[in-house]
Amino acid sequence: MAQILALKLKSEDRLHDIEQPRYQRLRRQSRILSIMITTLLVLYVAYNVAAVVATPLVNGDGVHLGPGANMVVDLSAPKEGPPGSVLLSSFSLPQRIGFALVLALRAVPIGLTLFNLRALFRLYAGGIVFARENAAHIKRMGIWLIVFAATPYLTHELSVPMGNNFDDEWFHMEEVYALVVGAVVYVVAQVMQVGREIEQERDEFV
Repeated sequence: MAQILALKLKSEDRLHDIEQPRYQRLRRQSRILSIMITTLLVLYVAYNVAAVVATPLVNGDGVHLGPGANMVVDLSAPKEGPPGSVLLSSFSLPQRIGFALVLALRAVPIGLTLFNLRALFRLYAGGIVFARENAAHIKRMGIWLIVFAATPYLTHELSVPMGNNFDDEWFHMEEVYALVVGAVVYVVAQVMQVGREIEQERDEFV
């Protein structure tokens, strides 16, 4: 009986009449989006890994650290750089290692948000739209967006003891947007999960 119920719930997680053209179109669009997000994730990871590895090694002019822990390369004005930026070569090696750590910590939340978004669309591409895993991935996206909103403050506090206090204006509106969107996404995922549980209870009762 338990196996029959498990099979029933598993089938209900998938789209009904999955071979219908409209569902095939949805799955095809989800596959395309999954590929696009995968490509974006790979590029994002590659860029940040290169930045983290290069930061302690770069010791020349033309590379600056800008507000928001952004790395700016400006070979046309190697000594000056954009307003509010600091020449990377002016930092000691321990300071540059500390900045590389800041870069890595700031990159993690967005990377994991993209990872869960990719996993969500892979489920959609497989015809799975109402499973517990869908809500779980959406909930994790909300959590990592909230973490992203808190990361600038945390990395700023971590940078001060290292002598990397070059970004006093660490608070930006994008952190507020990420916090609000993350909270909304998290609540939506909870609503989806509760709705699925209610539907399962109703089917079991019938």
